Amino acid sequence: VQLLFALPLKSQPIDKVEISIGLNNETLVQAFQKIEAQSPFHFMYRNKEVKSIRNLSLPVNKKSVEEFLKIVLAGTSLTYRQVNDQILIIPAKNLITNSALKEVTDISLKESKISYIPEANIVKGKITNSKGEPLIGMSVTVKGTNIGTETNGNGSYSINIPQNGTLIFSFVGYTTKEVPVNGRSEIDVVMEVSVSSLDQVVVVAYGTQKQVNLTGAISTVDSKSLDSRPATNVASLLQGQMAGVTVSQASGQPGQEGMNILIRGIGTMGNAQPMVVVDGIESSMDNINPNDIESISVLKDAASAAIYGARAANGVILITTKRGKSGVPRVSYDNYFGQQKATRLPKYLSSADYAILFNEALANAGKNPQYSAVEIQKFKTGSDPYNYPNTDWENLLLQGSGFTTNQNLRFSGGSQASRYSVSLGYNDQLGLVKNTNSERYNLRVNLDSKVNSWLDMGLNLGSSFRKTTSPLQGAESTGGGLTRLFEAAAKIPPTFLNKYENGQWAGQHPSGNPNAWIAVGNESFSNIAQGTGTAFLEAKLIKGLSLRGQAGVDYILNDSKNHVAQFTYGDGRYSGPNSNQDILTRTSATDLEALLKYDNKFGKHEIRGLLGASRRTDDFKTTSAFRQNFPSNQLTALDAGSTVGMSNTGSAAEQKLGSYF
Repeated sequence: VQLLFALPLKSQPIDKVEISIGLNNETLVQAFQKIEAQSPFHFMYRNKEVKSIRNLSLPVNKKSVEEFLKIVLAGTSLTYRQVNDQILIIPAKNLITNSALKEVTDISLKESKISYIPEANIVKGKITNSKGEPLIGMSVTVKGTNIGTETNGNGSYSINIPQNGTLIFSFVGYTTKEVPVNGRSEIDVVMEVSVSSLDQVVVVAYGTQKQVNLTGAISTVDSKSLDSRPATNVASLLQGQMAGVTVSQASGQPGQEGMNILIRGIGTMGNAQPMVVVDGIESSMDNINPNDIESISVLKDAASAAIYGARAANGVILITTKRGKSGVPRVSYDNYFGQQKATRLPKYLSSADYAILFNEALANAGKNPQYSAVEIQKFKTGSDPYNYPNTDWENLLLQGSGFTTNQNLRFSGGSQASRYSVSLGYNDQLGLVKNTNSERYNLRVNLDSKVNSWLDMGLNLGSSFRKTTSPLQGAESTGGGLTRLFEAAAKIPPTFLNKYENGQWAGQHPSGNPNAWIAVGNESFSNIAQGTGTAFLEAKLIKGLSLRGQAGVDYILNDSKNHVAQFTYGDGRYSGPNSNQDILTRTSATDLEALLKYDNKFGKHEIRGLLGASRRTDDFKTTSAFRQNFPSNQLTALDAGSTVGMSNTGSAAEQKLGSYF
């Protein structure tokens, strides 16, 4: 502010600067813009004080700036004041004396923060790449502000921006663009691939290629981007990282998030999930430690994914894990801790408000009220909490800590002849509901060896063990698992008691009591062990020609149990009988591949070719057994249950696939 008043005589007076403008049914803001365009002055004002002044008309004429201001401000409650090259538009009552000028200027500067605030307008548009494909999740920001948005599934955006503002379009792998708005309401932009990213080596089907040589639609994310995003599962790493890749999460339950990945939308009425390939073998990403991943490539169109055949109908996700590098041994350790909290929860009525509205509903139906004024008052005061409770069922259900921790330890190193990478991972998630937990252990070993000048070999070993627990509904309710607990908490009115004064559980509502179900140990357990292994040999036959043989196995064992206890509520209501269900699922897959590759350069030209054959066998077996009426809740072995009502089922399937390409 001191600089603003330091040299007041060096600016040209507004009565000495002449301009030639005309107005045709225009706003006061537009009049200011025309004055700015033909003069060295800038206007400062509060938008709310000038935006309603419009329909100004004035024939084109040559006048001084001051004369124009007197004309356009005539009949309004506004006046003007020149401060250097700034023209302050303020209410006339604020300019009583010259001594008030500094105070008025300070207020204007504090609220404006810029020399000119034009009216905002909505700008819409669509962002595509050079092939006309929409770019999803692209960042669109207003230069010099924190205003921003992202493109939707169609590559479209909408943003509120001043008419003279500038939009910044940025996306990983593309050159950032700055586009002045210049009063436009629609701006479409075609993004260009960053020149620096063209030399990037991208993992593609059965090999690698430079980005500049790619003809298909392929996106990739490297370890630098992945390591900067703490995540408990691989699917979360892909959220917002690639155009055309949509990742949604069906649940916040630890270990059972229900991640759904769609590449370029849904293309089938059946399973629309993409094919996942980990280190050359088709597998699942559910039990991979995100910290073990070196890069993720997504093949999004037929041209890039066709080599995998019908399995790639929904796209392909290629995951490459980290490998050792020659040099001194390296040891790294990282961890993070966090806590999850529910951010958006419905607000439920208190018991008093519920009683009032319930009476109102009965009156509207022509029925007598259920609650008297005395009872409603007791609900409100809480003077008799056991007979007239005010129970927040949702709050009682969400008593889990939400604590999560992730720890990783890695050893890597080697020489020119051999390299190694060994990693250990541990992840523990405690849910927002008690006994809703997930615990995962990971071990991965990657070995590479150069036997001699023409023969290379390698071994990839990975194993994981995940244990998940989740509460189950009581015997008086059927199916639904954790969902049923939330349904009960939302359905039971606050006028129903949770616990009696003697500490026994209340079961007054027909739905039962979800908090009692958790306390007595109604749970679903799942222990999932997975082991994967891949071994390969690659021989260089002649210059540019190599033969690679690879064998892989993927084995998953899922041992789960559903346990429902029996108990009696404090009011004598029986919840039972108790029951146990054991489910054992075994899945195994074997992969055999042979690849003949040719890659050679002749001057500026390069020839690449691939011939291959693969064979895959998948085996699936499941066994399930159920019994109820156990002598005790602590006895869970099936033999201890009654044979009355028992059941058992089982199934098996085998699938083989052979391909040549």
